[in-house]
Amino acid sequence: HSNSRSLCDHLRNLTDDQIKALAEKGGMVGVTFVSQFLSSEFRKAYSENWKKIPKDKAKKLPELFLSEIPEEEKQKQMQKYKPLMDNAEKALEALRPSVKTVVDHIDHMVNLAGPDYVGIGSDYDGMSMPPLGLEDCSKMPNVTKELAARSYSLTDIKKILGGNFRRVFKAVCG
Repeated sequence: HSNSRSLCDHLRNLTDDQIKALAEKGGMVGVTFVSQFLSSEFRKAYSENWKKIPKDKAKKLPELFLSEIPEEEKQKQMQKYKPLMDNAEKALEALRPSVKTVVDHIDHMVNLAGPDYVGIGSDYDGMSMPPLGLEDCSKMPNVTKELAARSYSLTDIKKILGGNFRRVFKAVCG
């Protein structure tokens, strides 16, 4: 899962040529909702904000997110970092991308490769500040509404929201 580097210059995002190559091989791209991969402006501000956090604390946060400790203990330890996280989120709130930004990435990829090669790769399990309008999975209908507002057909919406993933999964796994 990745986004378009043409819309957000991040090494994790795919170039137009990479997107086309995936389509040529019958694969697909699952657009992720990670705000740093959706907006260059947000990514730069996010990076600057992390520089303000003392290095010893900033180093421990990713370790805590990835640790195998019980969730209750993880939440208890996270309380130590809550003021830092709250300040970071307040500073970035005005720059958060929206569901429209997500669909901008979908649009770009569909224009490059076609609607058969684009899907959703939300990353709800690994992000801290999802786009506005996509705060949790209950907001997924907002993607559908935005696709419909941009005149996507019902057939293409179904492909993007899961049909393409299903096709690729079936081709790979049988």
